[in-house]
Amino acid sequence: TAIGLDIGTSSVRAAQVTVSKGTAVLDRFGQVGLPPGAVRDGEVADPDAVADALKQLWASAKFTKKDVVLGISNQKVFVRLVDVPWMPSGELKASLKFQVADLVPMPIEEAVLDFVPLDEIVTDSARNLRGLLVAASQDMVLGAIRACQKAGLKVTTADLTPFAVLRSAGTSDPLGLSGPEAVVDVGARVTNIVVHEGGVPKFVRILLLGGDDITGAIVERLGMPVGEAE
Repeated sequence: TAIGLDIGTSSVRAAQVTVSKGTAVLDRFGQVGLPPGAVRDGEVADPDAVADALKQLWASAKFTKKDVVLGISNQKVFVRLVDVPWMPSGELKASLKFQVADLVPMPIEEAVLDFVPLDEIVTDSARNLRGLLVAASQDMVLGAIRACQKAGLKVTTADLTPFAVLRSAGTSDPLGLSGPEAVVDVGARVTNIVVHEGGVPKFVRILLLGGDDITGAIVERLGMPVGEAE
C-alpha cells in the first residue's frame, strides 16, 4: 500500500493505492482546497496553511497510514537529457555532483540530484551512459517536506511529478510499437509535459502556466468575477 501526495497551487490531493499480483487498486482519494498564496508556482510559501489542509485531507479521506510519496514539480526543478561516463551505479551516485556541476543552473551544493539511465552509448573512444538528469532546489524540496511533517506525515520518497504522470496516464506499450507519446498534466499554475516511448521518458518540461492563466485572461477580457470565470 502506498499513498501519493500532490501539493498543488489550489489544493492538496492524495491517493492511496494497493498493489496485489501486479494490479493496482485505488483504495482512497481525497482533495482539500488551499487558501490563495499558500503555494506559489508549485513551491510551499505558507507551511502552516498547507499543514492545516493536509490534516483536513487525512481526516476526511481516512487514509490508513501517514507515510507518503511526495510529488515535486515547479520552476526550481531542472530535467535534461545528458551523457556521463559509464561507471557502476554506486560510483555514479557518489560522483554525480562533480560530473554535472557545469550543467545545473543552480549552485551544485544547493541541489538535490538524481540520474535516470536510459541507454548505454559505446564508441571507439568512450563508453557513456545517456539518461535524464534531475536537479531540484534543496530548500524547495525541504520546504514541502517540512509542511508534511507539520501535518504529522512522513515523506519516504520525493518523486518527480512528470514521472508519476507518465506511470499513471501513459499508454502501456513496453515494445514502443505505437511510437512516441506526449502526456500533459495541466494544473492551476504548473503544467507537466513528458514525452515517452514504450514507457521510457525521453523529454520532460515543467511550465509555469496553467488553468489560472486562462481564468485570468477571461476575467481581464470579459470583465467578469473570478468565480464566474472559473
